[in-house]
Amino acid sequence: GVFPSPYGLSATGISYLPTTITEADVAAGAIDHAIAVQLPGCYNYVYPADRLDCSSHPNNGSGQPAEGQWFRFAPGTTMPSALTPFGQMVFKAIQTYGMVVTDYAGGTMLVAEQPGDWAAQGNSCTDPITASWNGQQEYQVVASLPWSHLQAVDPPS
Repeated sequence: GVFPSPYGLSATGISYLPTTITEADVAAGAIDHAIAVQLPGCYNYVYPADRLDCSSHPNNGSGQPAEGQWFRFAPGTTMPSALTPFGQMVFKAIQTYGMVVTDYAGGTMLVAEQPGDWAAQGNSCTDPITASWNGQQEYQVVASLPWSHLQAVDPPS
């Protein structure tokens, strides 16, 4: 899922297709793939990214992750007990499959389908992703993940 310029994600060339959290993932109760993450700071790029869009913003510079960098929760990291169903799925996916930095953004964001996609498919009930937040605000859902236990890892071959 990496494409030469001008194809793929403009920031890195990495495709969102294999890394987006979908309503189908959440409805099935598991995210069985790596997750895309966007970060408010970056420095350079590494494989699988084939380009970058890090700007001269003060958050960018050495010490920040590279676009294309892969992370996972260290083996043996305990899942926090108070996570929503969505938080549990995200924890398991990051521990099992990892997450890859796909873009520079205004905040830390996991890439997921939008509620509008669910409605556009003709559904009138709450989309599975929002329902899996158990009434929490979007920013609270993954705030208690053990982010300090992330490890940088080599991308899958």
